[in-house]
Amino acid sequence: MTTGGHHPIPPELVVVIPVYNEQDSIQKVILEWIPALEKWSPNFVILAIDDGSRDNSLAILYQLQAQYGQRMMIISRPNRGHGQTCLEGYHRAGELGARFVFQIDSDWQCDLRYFQAFWQLRNQALVVSGIRTSRDDGWKRIIVTKTLRLMLLLAFRVDCPDANVP
Repeated sequence: MTTGGHHPIPPELVVVIPVYNEQDSIQKVILEWIPALEKWSPNFVILAIDDGSRDNSLAILYQLQAQYGQRMMIISRPNRGHGQTCLEGYHRAGELGARFVFQIDSDWQCDLRYFQAFWQLRNQALVVSGIRTSRDDGWKRIIVTKTLRLMLLLAFRVDCPDANVP
C-alpha cells in the first residue's frame, strides 16, 4: 500500500528510507532530515518504505506524513528484506521522475552533516557513495560486511570497504 500526495512536478530528489522495526529512531531521523533537505533541495520527497515492521514504526510514519504532507510518501508491505526494500525505493523514485536518489537508513546511523558534500558532487558522477567509519552493528553484521567485501574483491577486483553503506 502506498500513501502520499500526488506529485505533478517530478521531485528533484527522492530520499529512500527503508524501515524495519525502528520506532525508537525513525521520528528523530525524519525530523532531523526534513529541515536540512528544505535548504539544499526544496523539491524533494522522502519515500519511507516500511518492510513489515512489527512495532510502532508504521504508525509513527503516518503521523509524520500528516505533519509533512506531500514531503512524505509511505509504502507499507510484507517483509522482504533490506535489499529488496531499497530496490523498491529506487524503482519508485524512477517512476516519480526523480533526477537524484539518496538513500539513508532509518536507524540514525547516517550523519546529516555529510549530505551537503554528497549533494555538491551530484552532477560530477553517476554514483556517489560513502564509507561509514564507525558502525553500531553486532558481530554478525560485521562478518557479513567483511565477507561481502572479500567476495567483491575476488570476483570483480573492486575493494568496497562497506558494501552495505546506504
